[in-house]
Amino acid sequence: MKPGIAVRVTGHRPGREQIAHLQDRTGVICDASAFKLLPGFVAVALNYRDGTPQGKRPNLTLFHQDELEVLPPQTVTE
Repeated sequence: MKPGIAVRVTGHRPGREQIAHLQDRTGVICDASAFKLLPGFVAVALNYRDGTPQGKRPNLTLFHQDELEVLPPQTVTE
């Protein structure tokens, strides 16, 4: 998955029950090239619960690609 893609957390894999409370949260895939991640895992900057982004220095959470749903791109019209 490429950085900048909007995603929604759809569930968790066995053994990762500690992230079950993050289900249905949205976020953005981040560039984690400075880290060595296990295959299939990506870094996600989750939005706040009200849907607003975290800002310039977001906290990153690791998710497996199976736990995420890619959201369609949105366009802003005025």
